[in-house]
Amino acid sequence: MISRTINYTPITHPVDLPEVPYLVYGTDALTHGLINLIRLARPGAIFSGLIAEGDLSVPADDVVVLIPEPDWVRRAAELAAAGWAADRVFVFPFVTDSPSNGLAGFMTRFAPMIVPDPEKDPTEGVSLPTNIATEMLLRDGHAKVEDGAISIAPRLFPSLSDPNRIAAHVRQINAVGSALADQRSKNAYRSVLLGTPANRAECFVNTMLRSQQYFDYARVSPGDTVLNFGVFDGFELPVFAALMKGRGRLVNIDPLGYSYLARSARTAMEQFEGFAEIWPFCVTNEDGVSDFLEYDDGQASSHQYSMTQEAKDRNPDSLQTYPTRKITTLVDEIAPDRIDLMKFDVEGAEEMILKDIAPIIARFRPKLAFSVYHATRHLWEMPLALMEMCEGYDFYFGSYSMTRYESIFYCLPRS
Repeated sequence: MISRTINYTPITHPVDLPEVPYLVYGTDALTHGLINLIRLARPGAIFSGLIAEGDLSVPADDVVVLIPEPDWVRRAAELAAAGWAADRVFVFPFVTDSPSNGLAGFMTRFAPMIVPDPEKDPTEGVSLPTNIATEMLLRDGHAKVEDGAISIAPRLFPSLSDPNRIAAHVRQINAVGSALADQRSKNAYRSVLLGTPANRAECFVNTMLRSQQYFDYARVSPGDTVLNFGVFDGFELPVFAALMKGRGRLVNIDPLGYSYLARSARTAMEQFEGFAEIWPFCVTNEDGVSDFLEYDDGQASSHQYSMTQEAKDRNPDSLQTYPTRKITTLVDEIAPDRIDLMKFDVEGAEEMILKDIAPIIARFRPKLAFSVYHATRHLWEMPLALMEMCEGYDFYFGSYSMTRYESIFYCLPRS
């Protein structure tokens, strides 16, 4: 275990870098992509070169250093020993080998296609030409060329796949939109439900240039307690660890444990022995055991229909059995003194959790980052349910893909 007393400044996105020259202390294959992302998101930050392992001397001018590597504690310690002040050492714990990390995919596949307008302030957003939006949709599999024409796959775009359902629930949708606390959230929510595929591509670009999933609005600090429901490849774990500096309690709940944890996420977490816990349960509406359908990537499917016997009977494969807990039971077993953040991405089980979460919200008043994308109706049903439970909260929305997927509803308690 490495000492947790080494100080540094963690960031959740390169847009948080100061607009000064910066060095990169790392040799990851994606360093070039990271530099390109910073060029787009923070053009005032000027890349000044790589730091070599043997030369950590502190420049005389106003230069900062960025560490994107999973062993950032070691590197920050080396920089501190060489005389670098903590406020000049920035850690961006970026998991590059995670298929579910939308920012990594954006950086490698799409960022090189984007040419910012030099006459426009990048904080005002990037306008995406139609040909670039179409190319992005093609690369991500949401469009294809048929007989010389572009065909859009409508399934994951509610404006194309569910227009009648959206029209039938316009009152509920408007209620959610009106409750959102900032214009960026309102725009993102409207885009997910009503935007064209080209509009969704443009919104995705502008989101990736300023934020990262789960950390857009909800932040944590050293000493916090985080309940992280749904891990899989764990791209968020190093970000939690960096923000909390290995101090506090990171409780991960996933029936698969760390079976699919990305290599770089595993490396990052090994820096903080005893900091993270794993509780191998599916969170549903009952305590016991249950069999589950599985997605192609191995995750247990727990949305409402997949839990029915009809869905299980139609599946030709053998089902996996996992222990289950109601969220109230699990929180009693975890026995936290405090809960500062609860993040949920549990493959559709969120609507079962909603039935039991009210007393936990009332007792601990945590921040919430709730996935609301596993069915189109979740985009209004779940926010409305949370809004009713979360008295004295502000509400935000972010979407981190080009489709309805990776849409997060944030609930933040007012001070």
